[in-house]
Amino acid sequence: MDTIAAIATPPGRGAISMVRVSGPHALQIGERVFKGRKRIRDFPPGTFHHGFILDPDTGRKLDEVVVLVYHAPHSFTGEDMLEITTHGGLIPARRVLRALIKAGARMAEPGEFTRRAMLNGKMDLIQAESLLDLIDAKTEACADVALKNLTGELSERIKKIREKLLEVSMELELSLDFTDQDLIFPSHEKIKKTLEELSQEIKEMIERWNRGRMLMEGMRIVITGKPNVGKSTLFNALLSEEKAIVTEEPGTTRDVLEGWIEIEGFPVKVFDTAGLRPAEGKVEKIGIERAKRVLESADLVLFVVDGSQELSQEDMEIYEEIKEKQHLIIINKCDLGCRIKEFPGGLRISALTHEGMERLHEEIKKLLNPEELGDILITHERHYNALRTALQYIEEAEKGVEEGRGEELIAEDVKFARETLSSLVGEITSEEILDEIFSNFCIGK
Repeated sequence: MDTIAAIATPPGRGAISMVRVSGPHALQIGERVFKGRKRIRDFPPGTFHHGFILDPDTGRKLDEVVVLVYHAPHSFTGEDMLEITTHGGLIPARRVLRALIKAGARMAEPGEFTRRAMLNGKMDLIQAESLLDLIDAKTEACADVALKNLTGELSERIKKIREKLLEVSMELELSLDFTDQDLIFPSHEKIKKTLEELSQEIKEMIERWNRGRMLMEGMRIVITGKPNVGKSTLFNALLSEEKAIVTEEPGTTRDVLEGWIEIEGFPVKVFDTAGLRPAEGKVEKIGIERAKRVLESADLVLFVVDGSQELSQEDMEIYEEIKEKQHLIIINKCDLGCRIKEFPGGLRISALTHEGMERLHEEIKKLLNPEELGDILITHERHYNALRTALQYIEEAEKGVEEGRGEELIAEDVKFARETLSSLVGEITSEEILDEIFSNFCIGK
């Protein structure tokens, strides 16, 4: 296997930067460029050493550094590894990296350090994905869930389900192998009960998928309604900043605006959209088309009407478009009086004076249900799809027991369920899937 190197810190001005080297020849390559009081091969593992990085061709000093040494398998990647701390800024780390590549290292691919850690048994695939979740965490709650999965809680739960499936498989196989002998095996009723318990456990994990997705990606709230009902004023009130232009002229918002807020630990992405009406120009038409596309992916729609005016046919036509989605009806401009009798359950607010905004936050909070953040959450669509597939196989095995199918058919479904869970933790995974997952990492991770 090649020895790889990469800059592990973001570019820009700072106190220090860090270059990583990992692989079978990491120590030898390090010695070709490092000059200190001792040779790298003589460094005790886990110790820091001061020195200089030299150009391996000319011997010219490139930077003053501190080197930290790890010996396999006691490193992040499970290989021999160096972490070279350079001075900060754009140039020093780049010069050190070029020297290492001249000395025999190869530039790392995105996520290759973490990929090697997984391949060397330092973590499984779920933990690798959780590491990226932790890096990308937008809130403290996101970081808590990512860290819980990184430390293996989700993986352990899935592995325990797989172990119970393995026990069922062994019971079925034994029953097949010794059908002609007078031996007592667990009843089909016991096998069915085990399968029912496992399917229920997986269902509970699947049901929390949407919460895990919203936690990591952000809940998508889309504000919609006809022009001039106060959508942009509401958008600004939610963000607590004047991000959208607000005028009395209908159709001021021509494009989709977006901003981030945090509610009870959840990142929330709020979209302000163009008023839905027959477009009066090319630009407005494009804005309305974009608004409709954003509406399709909304987790929650805030349907805004002007409470100071009677409900119009235009309002009702828009409501018909969004009523099947999860939505809240916002009766805005209530500081001017409320003339709307329809929608008795609508939230009466004034986005201008912030009257009723606290109640709106409470309603959004109910949908997020932050009390369940302590549970183990799946946070990737890959997890969701794999669990759904495993559940289908387990339910088919349950059905097979109920219908009295042969043990070999039931055992086949249980086997497929086990293999699906093995692919989830990365024990059986194609190179294409690994390439896709690790391409999302930065080069030095």
